[in-house]
Amino acid sequence: MTGVASESRHLSVHVERPPTEVYAYAADQLHLPEWAPGLCTAVERDEGRWFADSGMGRIELTFTPANPYGVLDHDVRLPGGETFRNPMRVLPHDDGSELVFTAQAARDDGRRLRAGRRRGPGRPRGAQTHCRVALMA
Repeated sequence: MTGVASESRHLSVHVERPPTEVYAYAADQLHLPEWAPGLCTAVERDEGRWFADSGMGRIELTFTPANPYGVLDHDVRLPGGETFRNPMRVLPHDDGSELVFTAQAARDDGRRLRAGRRRGPGRPRGAQTHCRVALMA
């Protein structure tokens, strides 16, 4: 995004599970509606590509390949073609893990980032919107 001001907000949640377990759970795309209900309600694989039903319509999801570093980055392509990169990490923390999601927003139209504010009825707010992994127990 050259020449466009942006801001980020880091949303995190502590998970009382080892990083390898948190990573394995969150890296399984079929679990996405469970830990990111603000993003989608269902996912499916079609001809090698991942798609999800969301409040924005049918979106395409591209995930970082499996890795030993806890990197769970993913791109979300909206129905209109706009793509958003979503950095996400599982980090060791105390006796468990910290799941960190970085919400980013361009400010070229004067709007400011309001992470976790876009939600449908019954959707959680804030970090829980994207970081519901804490409830996986």
